[in-house]
Amino acid sequence: MRFSHLLAPTLREAPTGVEGSHRLMVRAGLLRRMAPGFYGYLPLGQRVVDRLAAAAIAALRAAGGQAVGIPSLRPVDPDGRVPAGPALRVKDTQGRRYALEGPAATLVTDLVRQALQSHRQLPVLLYQAGTEYRDHPGPGSGPLGGREGPVIAAWAFGLAEAWAASAEDTLAGVCRQVLDACRLDYRLADAAPVPGGPAARRELVALGVPGEAVLLACAGCGYAARPDVARNRTKPAAGPEGLPAPDAADGPRQVATPGLHTVDQVVDALGVPASRHIKTLLYLATSPDGDRELVAALVRGDRSLDLARLRRATGAVAAELAPADQVMELTGATVGSVGPVGLRGVRVLADPEVMALQDAVCGANVDDHHLVGVVPGRDFQPSEVVDLRTVSAGESCPACGAPLEERFGAVLGEVARWGTGVSRTAGATVADGTGAQRPLALVSCRLSLAAVAAAIVEQHHDAEGIVWPPPAAPFDAVVIPINYGAPDQRRAADEVYGSLARAGLDVLLDDRPVSAGVKFKDGDLIGFPVRVVLGPRTLAQDQAELVVRSGGHRTLVPLAEVADHVRAILA
Repeated sequence: MRFSHLLAPTLREAPTGVEGSHRLMVRAGLLRRMAPGFYGYLPLGQRVVDRLAAAAIAALRAAGGQAVGIPSLRPVDPDGRVPAGPALRVKDTQGRRYALEGPAATLVTDLVRQALQSHRQLPVLLYQAGTEYRDHPGPGSGPLGGREGPVIAAWAFGLAEAWAASAEDTLAGVCRQVLDACRLDYRLADAAPVPGGPAARRELVALGVPGEAVLLACAGCGYAARPDVARNRTKPAAGPEGLPAPDAADGPRQVATPGLHTVDQVVDALGVPASRHIKTLLYLATSPDGDRELVAALVRGDRSLDLARLRRATGAVAAELAPADQVMELTGATVGSVGPVGLRGVRVLADPEVMALQDAVCGANVDDHHLVGVVPGRDFQPSEVVDLRTVSAGESCPACGAPLEERFGAVLGEVARWGTGVSRTAGATVADGTGAQRPLALVSCRLSLAAVAAAIVEQHHDAEGIVWPPPAAPFDAVVIPINYGAPDQRRAADEVYGSLARAGLDVLLDDRPVSAGVKFKDGDLIGFPVRVVLGPRTLAQDQAELVVRSGGHRTLVPLAEVADHVRAILA
């Protein structure tokens, strides 16, 4: 490719209002904004997307993947339900409703249902390079917030539960292979399941890239999770030094706490630390059908309740504190004197830390009174024990014990385990070796190529422009003759260009009639990994100067050896 034929409108300054990676991508001639949330890729930008897609497809094929074509448009369910996630909703001229969402698990499952003939065909791994859509702009600027963008999606189908774990590792490995080759600083982080979507999922989050993702991450072992699903190391709360745990035969004692309604007030009055108090919080949980259930959530007095965890534990779409009159009707006490001992007629959910207490304080369900010496499991039994509390930065990593740190970033994709729910709904079953019909288990992954490209630019740039890792660069190298009009430079440039192309490299020849300074600036702005410079002084010695974009290392090499040296730099 010759630069004179390339549509690459570089800019010395970006338009106003353009920030971050988007700014550099516009200046380098990779893309342009077509409308709010919509971006068009120019040839250089499309080459980046194509190279990222090729890397992902190569990794999927190496894992046994087969390409399929899934429609981006799907009918909305007859009962009016729309797909989980941020799909666009559209209507045709007859008023029929559709979801425009890109490659969808439900559609590929239906395709497999119609095509699968025997369990001997399993497991099967399918993939598609397609386009994803959002009903609203995503977080971040530029392509990170785009409502439409290129994506690689893959789906693995099988039967055994052990296979699902292996398939999840395989798909995570494919994503890691692509992101590692692009030298991205990222984490594979535990994330909350999506209602109507996968039962378990992990997000690929590029750190330090503007986006909506907030993580708790461990620098020691690499563990990472969204705060609302982060695990913690549950430790029994320490009591006063030398105080023995209550005897099993003892029961809790009721003590007067007149006018004391907060944990801090009771702590000051009784001298018992907040870590040995049980907070009993009554919530109204609203189900997807609109039904409302009163539930009691128990967390330690020094902890905060995570509403997202409570909603997941109850299957609710919303949860709000119960009104005071309903609290009084259920417990006979006002808020601040409520506790789990003797609590009836309500589902009680307890955080594991609560169940680890030995000598606790809680409300007595009598106004202005509390119970001391409470032992969970002896004095009350919760309906369920489930993680409810907020996990915060500074707490111990559940895997290695090192402190968790708060990190921010942008979501690049996800790896998800769906179980058999989608297959059951679609009727995708197959007879196993015994003849019994079994639903297919599904594991999937998705990688947003637009987000990956933007994250690379965000993490790999300097004052001069983009510094592409070789696997993602639009070209492997650029050949820059100082003056292409000079016959000797033209001849040498054409020969070097040909040798690089024959070596299997994507190379750009800058044959434009512009100054060397413009060529160098454009080369640094666009971010070609290697610059091959040919000028009168180097050609007089039958040499070329190689400049590595990452680090700026310069070296002179014989013209006949340019291709070998460039390949060695890119390796």
